[in-house]
Amino acid sequence: KNRDDVYYWICERKSQKETKCIARATTIRTGDQHKIHKFDAQQHNHAPEASKPEVLKACIQMKELGQISNDQPARIINDVIATTSREIQPCLPRKDAVRQQIKRARRVCDEELEPKTLDDFKLPDAYSITLNGTHFAKNITEGTERILLFTTAENLKWLQEAKFWIMDGTFKTVPTLFRQLHSIHAPAARNVNFRIVPLVYALMTMKSKELYEKLFQELNEMAEEHELELKPDFILTDFEQGSINAVKSEFPSAQSKGCHFYLGQSVYRQIQDAGLTKKYGTDQNFSLLIRHISALAF
Repeated sequence: KNRDDVYYWICERKSQKETKCIARATTIRTGDQHKIHKFDAQQHNHAPEASKPEVLKACIQMKELGQISNDQPARIINDVIATTSREIQPCLPRKDAVRQQIKRARRVCDEELEPKTLDDFKLPDAYSITLNGTHFAKNITEGTERILLFTTAENLKWLQEAKFWIMDGTFKTVPTLFRQLHSIHAPAARNVNFRIVPLVYALMTMKSKELYEKLFQELNEMAEEHELELKPDFILTDFEQGSINAVKSEFPSAQSKGCHFYLGQSVYRQIQDAGLTKKYGTDQNFSLLIRHISALAF
C-alpha cells in the first residue's frame, strides 16, 4: 500500500502457513524510481531465492507472447523454457498453471479489443488469409445486417462435386455482435473413403430468410467467378423455416431434407410448448406414441 509517495511493502511469503515471514520495507517514490527508506533483510525467516527474478521474467514473457501470438500455449511454454537455463527450469510453475495464465491473459486481451458495434468491427488480415496466402474471407452487408463469409476456391470445388450438403448453425460460440455461426459441410474426397468436413463458415447477424438468401447468392457468385456451378442433389438442414425457404429459393434443383436429430429436438420442443413435459416423462404409453413421430422418418 502507499500514502502519497511513501510505499509500504511486505514479504510475499507473509501469507504462507509454513513461513509467515514478517519482513517489511518502506520506499519513497521519486518520479519513476523507488528509493529504499527502511529495510532490514534480517527480518526474513527464510532463505532467498536467487532464481526468483528469472522465473518471474520467464512467466511474464509467456503471458506477453500469449497475447500477441496465435501459437498454442504448449508451444509458447516450450519455446520460452528452451531459452532459460537448466538451473531455472525446475523452479518454473507447472505447465498446466502457466497454460491457464496464458488463456486468462488472452481472454482479457480479447475483451478489451472486442468491438462494441458492427461499424467498429474490422477483420485483421491475419484472420482473412490462409497459410499459403489465399484470401478466404468476404465481408457482406445487407441493409443493416452483416455476414462474414469464410471459404476458398478449393472448398467451392468440393461443394460443386458433392451430391449432398449438410448445413448447421451454432449460437453459443459466436462474437456478441453476431447471431450465429452458420456452416456448410460436404464430402471432401473422390472415393468411397470420404469425410464430411466444413467447407463454408459464415458469421451472421440474423437468421432471416433474406439473409440466408444473401449468403447463398454470394456463394453462387463466388463459384461463377471460378467457373464453378453449385447444384447439390440434397441439402440437409435443421427445421429452421428461414434456411429451408432460402435453400428452395436459391438452389431450386436440390431436395431439401430435414435432419433426424433435429426432428427429435423439434418434436420435444412442441411437447414443452404444449405443457406436456410432465405427461411425457411419466406416461409410458404417451411417451412411446410421441417417439413414433420421429420413427415415421424411416
